[in-house]
Amino acid sequence: MVAYDPEQPWRVVIPSSPPREWPARANSLTPPTAEVKRRVGAAPAGLRALVSGVVIAAVLLVLIRVLG
Repeated sequence: MVAYDPEQPWRVVIPSSPPREWPARANSLTPPTAEVKRRVGAAPAGLRALVSGVVIAAVLLVLIRVLG
């Protein structure tokens, strides 16, 4: 079992000889399969945020020119 200090949880003590169940469990695990989903016919991700930022910046610049 891993022991750690509740005040400093990043400082852990790992036993030098773990129980036999741990390696068997680690060997039996398989990584999850990653599925890449592609959007068909849609705008690229983040385009809406980019356009919104450009519009807001343009409005602010116009306001600064008119009022300043």
